[in-house]
Amino acid sequence: QQPVNELEAPAANQDLSESPLNSISVTPSKIEQQLRDLGVLEHFQKRKEKLAEARAIVLDTERDNWERVKTLPSLKDGGGIDDEIVSSMMPLWTASLDDPKGSILRWQLLENLRGTTNGEFRTNILEWIGEEESPKMRGQALETLAPMANDPNVTEWLEYLVESDSEPRIQERAQRILQNNAEGK
Repeated sequence: QQPVNELEAPAANQDLSESPLNSISVTPSKIEQQLRDLGVLEHFQKRKEKLAEARAIVLDTERDNWERVKTLPSLKDGGGIDDEIVSSMMPLWTASLDDPKGSILRWQLLENLRGTTNGEFRTNILEWIGEEESPKMRGQALETLAPMANDPNVTEWLEYLVESDSEPRIQERAQRILQNNAEGK
């Protein structure tokens, strides 16, 4: 029997019954059964249900605001943060601006909504950040805005930080974000 070259089509008269592809005897149903026996399918089904439950909590405006915010990490870990989730949190952001304990809520939102590119969130951060005195909060905002660095408004703000922020670490990080954005990273 002539060997099968993986890069060439087999000859028309070549017997493929001994080829590596035909030696695989595992069928999709066998694999599925093995995954079921190991509890893998059940694990992913439960995870999907937990994400759906977390999503429902976050989107439920009748629930306590802190419960909604505390549920965000579950959604973030499961890849469930989308524009609808971010937009649902924006009234909480706005309310936090007048709340003496609002910085805790804003920190949580900045942390858990990081990686999104929602325009409303970006605008809210940019409108607020100029008045923020805490370097830690400015740093948190900087990290949250990093994925949006190609937005002209964010770029302008980053350039301002490089030139004017009172904290050298903030200036340096803003410069790195601008450099990474210029390099396409």
